[in-house]
Amino acid sequence: MAQIAVELMASAPPQTTARPKAPPAHSFVAAIFLAPLVFLLPQWTGPRWRRVALWRAAIVAVLNVGSRAHATISVNTRQAIDALASQAGGSIARIRAEQSMRASRQLLEKTIQSVHAAIFIIDAHTSTIQESNSTATRIFGYSREEMIGQSPDLLHLNEATCEEFKRHIEAAVKEKGLMFDFEFRMKRKDGTCFPSEHTFVPIRNEEDRIVTWVGVVRDITERKRTEEGLRQLSRRIVEAQEAERQRVARDLHDSVNQVIASAKMRLRKVGEIARLNPAATELLARCDELLVHALEENRRIAHNLHPTDLNQLGFIEACRNFCKRFQSRTHLEIKCSFTRTAQRCAPATELNLFRIVQEAVNNIEKHARAKTVRLRIAFSKDSISLKIQDDGRGFDSAASKAAKRRGEGLGLTNMQERAVLLGGTCDVESAPNQGTTITVRVPFQPIDHRPPPSAQALPPSTQQTA
Repeated sequence: MAQIAVELMASAPPQTTARPKAPPAHSFVAAIFLAPLVFLLPQWTGPRWRRVALWRAAIVAVLNVGSRAHATISVNTRQAIDALASQAGGSIARIRAEQSMRASRQLLEKTIQSVHAAIFIIDAHTSTIQESNSTATRIFGYSREEMIGQSPDLLHLNEATCEEFKRHIEAAVKEKGLMFDFEFRMKRKDGTCFPSEHTFVPIRNEEDRIVTWVGVVRDITERKRTEEGLRQLSRRIVEAQEAERQRVARDLHDSVNQVIASAKMRLRKVGEIARLNPAATELLARCDELLVHALEENRRIAHNLHPTDLNQLGFIEACRNFCKRFQSRTHLEIKCSFTRTAQRCAPATELNLFRIVQEAVNNIEKHARAKTVRLRIAFSKDSISLKIQDDGRGFDSAASKAAKRRGEGLGLTNMQERAVLLGGTCDVESAPNQGTTITVRVPFQPIDHRPPPSAQALPPSTQQTA
């Protein structure tokens, strides 16, 4: 394209010996051709003269001027043509810039309107809404005209929540440069509240100052409703599991235990009334030992399925007794640290926390190859902290997540689900050959239930090896 432009500018009419008739004075023909954006120096070619229209050192057009008269174009005419070319170049550049800006704005508006989330463009200096999309109107109930020029504060529940939201934005931008997927409750025009998810991005100028905020707000009411439905389903599943465990424990105690005890008594009766040789006597004694072991194992299974001391003595004593029994039949050393409280938790809280302790200690015994387990339970004003730490071989967190996706490693999943059911969290930290730490935090809602006198006599804080 540049070569073509040069050739056009360098072309001249063929020289002839015959002089044409003199045309009327000042008879010129001019045309403007759009040119590629390359830099070319002006050239004069006698009767035909072309001048490039420059704008900021870039060619935007070529002005082609021709004369019917075979004469040199005067200096004044050339200056006039130069001015015309310069003015034309500026005008063309402005037109192109305006067209580009118009197209970009239309594309931006279409993009904003097509997003299924509320979008706000907020002036950072005046803290007012400059623009919003139709989804913002649908979510919040305000028309675009009602929101433009207003402060985003009208979308918050009250002044306190608005200030809290601003603090979250400042902290997130300071740490990460933007606020991403932050959940917060907002208010509609009719006064109703709803859960929302926010992403706020600052737009900075050349001096690195924030001039505009772009906020994206998603209504996550349906997602929260689905999550609550899943929690209710998980809660019903856990309740069904506990009911079935209680039924099995009762059957083991009422039927299986009775059968084993009856068989044991009959064997002893046989040994008393029959005159048996030493070999038969030894065999009966061995059978008696096996039946005693079966009774103990059956009681242990029934107790693990439905720990009666949990209801009678409370969560702390149930954990202490469980650790003592577990240590007596395994090689693990369990060190317990309990912060005592005179108040009891809700039965569901105590049961789920006890199941977490059970699951964690059993997993350590089966998989960790640990020697020592540390169990710490602490009560604060509004929360319960449960920490289980071992010195075993640990595991790779990435491999654990892959196993969970394959349906393996349900122990950790069960603990996390029980913590979520209680409105808390369950964090697992582990690394190969560095042991594992499980930290559970749940809300503490005490109930009016005094522990037995024996439990009240214990000191406020105890530290022992179970």
